Amino acid sequence: MTPERGLVHALRNTPVREIEAALFRDGFILRRDSHKGPRFYKHPDGRRTNLHYHHSSDTLTRKTLGSVLAATRWTEDDARRLGLL
Repeated sequence: MTPERGLVHALRNTPVREIEAALFRDGFILRRDSHKGPRFYKHPDGRRTNLHYHHSSDTLTRKTLGSVLAATRWTEDDARRLGLL
């Protein structure tokens, strides 16, 4: 499943801290945290994703954001429900 192209465009300037907060609101759990590597998140239904960043104000590249959206299977309706839009 590929993420909606418009959703990647709409979220391209969203700070990672907001995406991480949305992951937690959606039920994802932080499974592994590394200070020099990615953070791994897992949802009880089996979905998994990771975020690699240095500062919470960082934004993700479009390609990375698209990968996160594909892994979480979020739609535009989900992004609204989670407060990203």
